[in-house]
Amino acid sequence: MFSDQSFYEAKVFLRSYGDAINCLKGAAEKEQSIRFYESFMKHIVEAKEANEIDFKYGRVSKGPQFKELKEYKLFQFSNHVFKKYLPDFDGYKGDYPSLTKFLREGIDKLKTCLLYTSPSPRDS
Repeated sequence: MFSDQSFYEAKVFLRSYGDAINCLKGAAEKEQSIRFYESFMKHIVEAKEANEIDFKYGRVSKGPQFKELKEYKLFQFSNHVFKKYLPDFDGYKGDYPSLTKFLREGIDKLKTCLLYTSPSPRDS
């Protein structure tokens, strides 16, 4: 079997190996965070350059072209979908089972609409 010295050296090696793996994992997570924030800042700078947002008194505010911002358009679209297919969602006061039924019915209505309004492969 192993001598006490060999066993001790194996434990030290495995701990060092584990520490190295954790260090690499931490570095990878940090790199991923840095990339996320770089991308986020790039998006903010582009929005500022396109006059979609502005900075006043250290705060972000709407720019002259705010309504051209893709997030604004996405919000408007989402709001439209909710109002059309889930009109009573904002004031809903039912219990959880009836809420899930309500949501399922709204989603089914949306699917049906998409089925009949989406272009068919034959339409190409």
